[in-house]
Amino acid sequence: MKRAHPRRLTAAPAADGAVHPGWTARAPRKSSDAPTRGFARYFVALLPQSQRHRPLALLVSLYDGSYDPAAEEDSLIQGRLIMRRFILVLTMGIVAGLAFAGTTLVTSAAPQAPGITANGFSLTGSTAGGVKLAAYGDPLTFVFTEVNVGSGSPSEDLVLESLTNASVVSISCVVGTNHALINPDGNFCEPGPVSHGQKASSVINASITGTSGSVTVRVCLSNEGTGVVGPCTNVSVTI
Repeated sequence: MKRAHPRRLTAAPAADGAVHPGWTARAPRKSSDAPTRGFARYFVALLPQSQRHRPLALLVSLYDGSYDPAAEEDSLIQGRLIMRRFILVLTMGIVAGLAFAGTTLVTSAAPQAPGITANGFSLTGSTAGGVKLAAYGDPLTFVFTEVNVGSGSPSEDLVLESLTNASVVSISCVVGTNHALINPDGNFCEPGPVSHGQKASSVINASITGTSGSVTVRVCLSNEGTGVVGPCTNVSVTI
């Protein structure tokens, strides 16, 4: 029969004081260990459950007799109140900051005069439907719109300056507050006096004649009274 290792079979003596064969009696504890273990149990027993994770400062205060459980509980409660107030103020500050940032973004995303601006007018151009790619023989519609962003009511014509890789099929003009459709004067859309904030548009219908490259339309504004040209803008579609 294999004899078990004495260390793993250490046991206390039986009730009659005898030790079973093959067993070794557990060594008595040293008297110097008792105060240490007793103090640890005393310390843990005195601490409230919420304070048992506190650092060494509590141990020191308990050792020198200055530990007061009631005061510690009051301190903990006050700390929680301060932390809640701090979190509330911090949350309100974050919400206010986000609201301010959102307002700034919305404001900056709404330009007063979109497009190219000069001589008191802005000019924008686009393709109907947002077309960016087309092929030979396809029809295309370009829309150019002027807006009076200045003062007065000048007569600012929309002029088709050039068209590459396509031919003009028709040009229409949209003018006035009722957005009426009128015929052009050649390549000129003449809306007449345009008041502040009002718009006028040139609608150009074209047919692609090229097989590569791009269709590019250039439109400029021309003041009937002064002859000043500008602003101008280009719109292109890849073939």
